[in-house]
Amino acid sequence: MSVLVIDDGEIMNLVVHYITLFVFFGISICDDDVEYNKFLQASISQGLKIFSGIDEIVRYFRENETSTLSKSILETFLNDCLFMEDPGVPDDKDRKPFIVIEGNHRSSREVIGMRLSRILGGRFLIHPAPCLAKYLEVVPKRTLLRRAYYALSLYAQAFNVKVQLSLNRAVVLNGYWLDQLAFHLTQSFPRGPLPPVNSNIFDFPEGLLRPDVIFYLNIPDNLRSMNMTTRSPLNWKPRSLQLYTDLQARYPIVLQTLTGVYGHTVDAIYQHMLENLVTYRNIWPSHSNIEVDYDINRVEIQQRNDTESNKNNGN
Repeated sequence: MSVLVIDDGEIMNLVVHYITLFVFFGISICDDDVEYNKFLQASISQGLKIFSGIDEIVRYFRENETSTLSKSILETFLNDCLFMEDPGVPDDKDRKPFIVIEGNHRSSREVIGMRLSRILGGRFLIHPAPCLAKYLEVVPKRTLLRRAYYALSLYAQAFNVKVQLSLNRAVVLNGYWLDQLAFHLTQSFPRGPLPPVNSNIFDFPEGLLRPDVIFYLNIPDNLRSMNMTTRSPLNWKPRSLQLYTDLQARYPIVLQTLTGVYGHTVDAIYQHMLENLVTYRNIWPSHSNIEVDYDINRVEIQQRNDTESNKNNGN
């Protein structure tokens, strides 16, 4: 078994049993699997930048420590991003939820994510991770260094999520591993078929915390400004929507159509959480003065708030 390594200028010829695309996602290649072999050849021909995991990412930075920027990014990750011992994640049903917001309309993701985190009394996080954000404008675009930088940021942000959950805070994260992978695939293969969703390339990567639910926000054509023509089916947005639709068979993905009113979308998201997460996650507002106007029993909410208040007061 060998791992494909691609530098910025040349692609090496080799035989692989598995490769990992962009942010360390493994895919098994079988001699008699035509589709996988086609995908592998397409990957090689288009010069995709591939890492085999966090060790490969760290190794990349260390092998390029002659670059001041590369060395600085790695030192920041090890010293500032991982600023404490891994706190782990509470495994009881009273733990706060970890929610991921993704979709094809970035400004809506940010507004809805912030509003949802406010309801939950939690934290809204974005990429790149705060500890690495200072490098965003200086890492050259369309380079292997930039891909490695974003991959490293996933690990840094996953660590931040653990810290917040350990402090009994809900987390709403704008974009995660699937967001990066889906965008990369649809951009790298604009006309060819994407890998089947049951392929190993969509296996959840080790070392990253699984979210409780992923909300994919889809903006319909009638809400798009300057919607002059019908979009081609090869456009990345409908292809990404189809990919997330298919991946519902593997992951807790909820497709949520934007209505044009942010409040309505937030209502629909929180209603889904009440109906599907309440039995194993604490999704109740952290403060009793937050009014929740949803189709549930208000007496139950008040009882939950009273219980939380008693706990905080030591009763």
